[in-house]
Amino acid sequence: MNHFRAWMCLFAPLVVGCGDDEPGTRRSEARHPVKTTETTGAGSTTETSPAASEDQAFLESFTATHGYTLGRPTAAKPTPDGSVVVFLRSPARSAVNTLYAFDVAGGQTRTLADPAQILGGETERLSPEEAARRERLRLQTGGFVDFQISPDGASIVTTLGGQLFLIAIAGGAATRLPAGESAAIGPRFSPDGSQVAYVRGSDLYVTSLATMTERRLTSDGTADVTNGVAEFVAQEEMGRLDGFWWSPDSTQIAFERADASVVERRTWIDEMSPFSPPQSLPYPRAGKANVAVQLGVIPASGGTPRWIQWDRARFPYLARVTWQKDAPLTLQVQTRDQREVVVLAADPRTGTTSTLLSERDEAWVALHDSLRWITKGQSFLWQTERQGTTELEVRSSTGDLARTIAGAREGYRKLLDVDEAAGFVVVEAGLAPTSASVLRLPLAGGPSQTLTPEPGVHHGTFGEGHAVFVDEHRAIDAPPSLHVRKSDGTIVGELPGVAEALPFELNVEIARIGEGDGWYTAVVKPHTMEPGRRYPVIDRVYGGPGVSAVQEDVLAYLLWQWVADHGFVVAFADNRGTPGRGRTFERAIRDRLAEVPLADQAAAMLEIAKRPDVDPGRIGIFGWSYGGYVSTLAVVRRPDVFKAAMAVAPVTDWADYDTHYTERYLGLPDASPGVYEANSTLGGAASLTRPLMLVHGTADDNVLPSHTLRLAQALHAAQKDYELVLFPGQTHMIANEQMRTRLWTLLLRFFTRTLQGPA
Repeated sequence: MNHFRAWMCLFAPLVVGCGDDEPGTRRSEARHPVKTTETTGAGSTTETSPAASEDQAFLESFTATHGYTLGRPTAAKPTPDGSVVVFLRSPARSAVNTLYAFDVAGGQTRTLADPAQILGGETERLSPEEAARRERLRLQTGGFVDFQISPDGASIVTTLGGQLFLIAIAGGAATRLPAGESAAIGPRFSPDGSQVAYVRGSDLYVTSLATMTERRLTSDGTADVTNGVAEFVAQEEMGRLDGFWWSPDSTQIAFERADASVVERRTWIDEMSPFSPPQSLPYPRAGKANVAVQLGVIPASGGTPRWIQWDRARFPYLARVTWQKDAPLTLQVQTRDQREVVVLAADPRTGTTSTLLSERDEAWVALHDSLRWITKGQSFLWQTERQGTTELEVRSSTGDLARTIAGAREGYRKLLDVDEAAGFVVVEAGLAPTSASVLRLPLAGGPSQTLTPEPGVHHGTFGEGHAVFVDEHRAIDAPPSLHVRKSDGTIVGELPGVAEALPFELNVEIARIGEGDGWYTAVVKPHTMEPGRRYPVIDRVYGGPGVSAVQEDVLAYLLWQWVADHGFVVAFADNRGTPGRGRTFERAIRDRLAEVPLADQAAAMLEIAKRPDVDPGRIGIFGWSYGGYVSTLAVVRRPDVFKAAMAVAPVTDWADYDTHYTERYLGLPDASPGVYEANSTLGGAASLTRPLMLVHGTADDNVLPSHTLRLAQALHAAQKDYELVLFPGQTHMIANEQMRTRLWTLLLRFFTRTLQGPA
């Protein structure tokens, strides 16, 4: 249940992620219905409403276009000098990405590399490691999915079909690097651009670009031991995908060694291929053994690693690693209960460490990527929630607080860029969790400047230089766009897309409702509402930590507008535990993953049901992953409010979910068994009196299918009726287009059958 933004924004139709309000302004507490138009490549616009006869046609288009995200530029990165922006884009109905280059000065776009031409007609084959990595990122595309620009901006390094390629930005010439037979993952240039490091076969390798020779740095990689790869919980829950880090002088590499030999293994058989051999992967359940992680430093020329020393028994989690010029190798390590993070400076020559800073929180310390060294290693930037809101600080090299740069006044969220020469930092911020802006602030402290004034959700991407950045903009009344902006926010170009026009306008209201803290909500209504009719409600819930479902993003509501036009009101509400509302609001779910979200969702739906066009006696609920958990709880514990539930890939017992996520909120099972019992769905099976549909992919390695099967067992034992839908061979994403279409068809039929009877 990775709650980091890179995860969530890929899930727009399901779990929408990520933003805050524009700083310096307060959004209206209620919004009027809005209309969305899409500009086509020819400059025309499309404004149509869905027709009942086009139901299946919409679903087929929705899934074929991945929720109208295919064909839009993505993963855009500027070169260090800001002259070119490299990005990925697929056709409108193909999930295979091609590499493109956008010339900032001339505004022209050219094809940089076509995967079909490079592979010469061969089929792209993913290694199990690469497939797992894409699952962690929730990537549903193929072809090129990631790349790194060289320090001089002349080329990029990327993988395709497990092979490494060096591609010239000027002319697009592609050179295959000698990376052996097994698939390479995670290639990274050395800071001087002379070498590329990567992992294959659980070991770390380096290729010299001058001689085109490959050198193996580690040799003990096995099925249990990996070198240079972030372990499962680091990728899935910590938001750390990197497993190795170059030294600033390009002579050494720090790398993670992860030993999973003591971790429980999840073993399964593909029931569609019962004669194929079983598969087995480590899966660290709550309270059980974790992967044993070490950090080594090895010469890029080869040799024996030096192991960095810290109290790994007390701080088993390697949360972050930073290695900047004129600054020490810096680690962030975390206790098992996640209530303390320590920042350590390491000496790669001796392996010794010294403590720079200790961050504590009685609930949990939130991890972040905002540690940056400045003033040639004399101070660093640090993010904290110590005062109840998220703040960006300057700390001395000994960890002492110098000043606070950004905080509650700006609605600070995270650090995006540091331009020390110009004396500025750039951050993402917002005063409400429904939108976000990019701000620039003086490093010395002072008022902020808004670089992205347009309403909506803005996310900024910076390269190694500071001349330009890419602004990914989503709004409630316009299609997504990626603009290239100068450092002062001036728009200098837009990355072109070929996405299909959005099929219809929206009828959605975003408002903050309820007394006290209240809840941010979105209400999607049918385009045509019959006077005097009271409509049933579908609560489209996520409800889990780290995710705001209510966003000013047109793509978040397209599917639900289609559902609403079949005679429903679809409602979203962000309960306590969701981000952007301060530490107290977010930490309210500690030990109460079931109680707090469910109480808030029920209260928010009853508040929405006070509307004259809503029937309070016909409220259903739908959710995926954590939202599936809340949906299951809803019909078991609050049948007075929720009359039917559809739960996709629900967690049903937290004792069977992974360590880092679960223990953050519930502690260790042995220390608090009553807490785990109180937050399980299994004990309430006998209380089910409402229609419940359970849905799960049989190859889900995040929320294992056993969650749904254990609940099914409990329901059988309690003599309760329910519906079960399995999607063979599908992971947590259920990415297959036909199966996605089937899923949404089942959703509509289920709620039509259970909610659209007599009022």
